[in-house]
Amino acid sequence: MPPREDTARKSRPFATSFQRARAQLAKPHLEMDANVWTRTMTVIALAALATAAILMLTVDEKALRAVMASDLQIFQIMTAVTNVGKSDRYLIPAALLFLVTAFLDWSTYSRSAKIWLIRLYGQSAFLFGSVAGAGILVNIVKLFIGRARPKLMDSVGAIHFEPFTTGYDYASMPSGHSTTMGAVTLVLMLWFPKLRWLILPIGFLGAATRIAAKAHYPSDVVTGFTIGMLVALCFARWLGKRQVAFRLRNNVTLPRLR
Repeated sequence: MPPREDTARKSRPFATSFQRARAQLAKPHLEMDANVWTRTMTVIALAALATAAILMLTVDEKALRAVMASDLQIFQIMTAVTNVGKSDRYLIPAALLFLVTAFLDWSTYSRSAKIWLIRLYGQSAFLFGSVAGAGILVNIVKLFIGRARPKLMDSVGAIHFEPFTTGYDYASMPSGHSTTMGAVTLVLMLWFPKLRWLILPIGFLGAATRIAAKAHYPSDVVTGFTIGMLVALCFARWLGKRQVAFRLRNNVTLPRLR
């Protein structure tokens, strides 16, 4: 078989799966009352902003100084695992899983196997889009806020902003790691609805390791975690409105897996 024909044959499953996904996304939206952004999400966003403001004015500096002065082992453990919030830990596996399932020839599998392939294909795209989208948004927000990191607390204070200042030192709010943890937490809550009560506190604890690592203030963590969760939830509801990967329900914020 000529090399060009062989390449075309191998890429055909990917093109087919991509066309199928595009056709599904182009379907008419649900007629039900299923807005991408809900009143509940507005309440969550406002509550997070209020909490962050209170933390900034009352807790941020005290918390960081307490961490800096402490030699508790729990803070050392949290610092050691703080990279759980690095986005590449999730983007790379999600992208690989998406590509692997896209290049498979689904016609050779049984009906039940195809159902699982569809789920893997859609959910890997959902995980990638949630983490990547939240990461892009939070980096834009960081630039507009320009909050000084805790390392500069002694020189400029805990509440110091220099908007549109690029670089690490003025990118404290929101926390990027916490944003990733927020997105991943919401994804896991949708994947494992019966374990939401456990996933949420564990996810927030993973975000809070940024405080132990002396990289962010508590208010940075709260804002980042909330942004990550809301971006992932918006994406899930956007997909659900197009009947892709999720199902929306009237008056229920969290969608269900298809």
